Amino acid sequence: MNPYEVLGIDYNISEEQLREAFIVLAKKFHPDTACSDEDRKEKEQRFKEIALAYNLLKGNLGRNLDKDEKENKKRNDVNVIKKKAHVFINNGDYNSAIDILKSIDEDDYEVNMLMGLALFKKKRYHGAVRHFKKAIELNPWKSEAYAYLGETYLTVKLKKSAIHYFKEALKIDPNDTVASKGIEKLNRDGFSIKSLFKKG
Repeated sequence: MNPYEVLGIDYNISEEQLREAFIVLAKKFHPDTACSDEDRKEKEQRFKEIALAYNLLKGNLGRNLDKDEKENKKRNDVNVIKKKAHVFINNGDYNSAIDILKSIDEDDYEVNMLMGLALFKKKRYHGAVRHFKKAIELNPWKSEAYAYLGETYLTVKLKKSAIHYFKEALKIDPNDTVASKGIEKLNRDGFSIKSLFKKG
């Protein structure tokens, strides 16, 4: 329930305007104004919603707005940081990407993907594996984290683990280029495609 919508008021309303809006609606929907049993039931339900919405907002208007503004600012800051990290990685400035990403919450798929990529490029494979696995945990339906995890394992010569994650990536997206290229490399190194797709 959005109390602002229930009361039909703006988010920047004052306490006095809130009280006035509540009184108007309370008079309109008070059960005593009902002209039938059915009308009374509807008005009782509506009156309860109006009273609850009013009580939620009363005395909290400024605090609610401050909280919303802080949340919006935080979201915007995180998006700016992610965009900067993309630019740093594209320009090969992996240290700056790592430093800027450390300043935000790790419970974000894209943050973990970017951190994993930057660490992978810096040959810090243990950290890259941790972040790619965290990305998979946060969103198991995207192929890229599986594919890059496979590429990391392939780089450190853990071919069985690489195969496993390439397979997972291709189950989600058969056109994943990172996983496809990884499989091509494994084929050149003597692994057959058939062995990749054995059950188990």
